[in-house]
Amino acid sequence: MVIEVYVPASKETFRFELDEGTIRETLRSAAGSGENLSWDEMLRSEVLCHLSKRLMLRVVRGRPIFLFSRRNLVEQGVLIDKRVIRAEGAMFILSTFRSPHEVVFYT
Repeated sequence: MVIEVYVPASKETFRFELDEGTIRETLRSAAGSGENLSWDEMLRSEVLCHLSKRLMLRVVRGRPIFLFSRRNLVEQGVLIDKRVIRAEGAMFILSTFRSPHEVVFYT
């Protein structure tokens, strides 16, 4: 599976190629299931959204860099912002957490 993250400010796209084992383990633990999920179950939007919670933003020399973490990063650090955003006709709550080494965005 390939995940692409586009950053409009720098006009860069970050590409992550994830193997099946990583995807299965990430989504199984995020869904709270003791069993492996089928591909049909993993491709549901409410399950796939858990992959975005593993994206980390780091700023290196003033440039944003996205990384994919194999561990769950949600709610690490101090909550610095919470706002409602609209995307593709839907509304989401975007929470931003800051720790000494990273900024985490959580929907």
